[in-house]
Amino acid sequence: MSNFELRLGLPSFPYGLAPPAGSGLPFELIAGCSIAKVEPLNMIRFGTTLRPMSREVRFQYQDPLDAVWLGAAARVGLRVNRSNEVFAATDGRGVLTLGEEATLDADDCLAQMIFHELCHSLVQGPDSFTVPDWGLDNVAPGDEVREHACLRVQAVLAGARGLREVLGPTTDFRAYYDALPADPLIGDEPSVPLAVAALGRVDQAPWGPHLVEALDATRVMAAAAAPYAAPGSLWSRFSPAPAPPRP
Repeated sequence: MSNFELRLGLPSFPYGLAPPAGSGLPFELIAGCSIAKVEPLNMIRFGTTLRPMSREVRFQYQDPLDAVWLGAAARVGLRVNRSNEVFAATDGRGVLTLGEEATLDADDCLAQMIFHELCHSLVQGPDSFTVPDWGLDNVAPGDEVREHACLRVQAVLAGARGLREVLGPTTDFRAYYDALPADPLIGDEPSVPLAVAALGRVDQAPWGPHLVEALDATRVMAAAAAPYAAPGSLWSRFSPAPAPPRP
């Protein structure tokens, strides 16, 4: 190495000085100074002087897709919490609680979960923001029809951007979602008119324009990631020729 030498596993110090007690130093960097790690501070040695080297951490890394959908949820009026006690729940007071990452399946992601919940709210209408779980309990008669309508809305909005598989649901209703036709609004099921009505709300408050903007941002990311994605990655399921958007 031209101007400095990096020695791994050799905790020696220049100028005949001993390393700080208990440092457990795994390396030495010699370039007129050496760097030693002393818990809990990082120390840097200039000549014979050992000085604290502190670096203020000012920013935190955030997954770009998480950033988009957490931001979209906030703009719609939802604060997202994570918990290992639930899969997904709303309190009717602006809080959406989703399962911790460790509780989710490998093909699940925060973006898809927020998207799915927003599709539920589209089906249920703007008043659903003021009642727990959008007014659904998955037990009452008619709730399954509304779940199917939500999935049709999800397929239409995601499919128009090549994201139908990328943002597909991961609940037990996935088989229903996968069986939907290319045009998810075809059919005579009672869920179809509910889905049509829900799609008519997309550009209205509180969803518009935030939901569409989040979907468009996701499409940009998916298009960039897909060529690099491994075969088993959800990004590999991005479709560069999406279904045409419905009027």
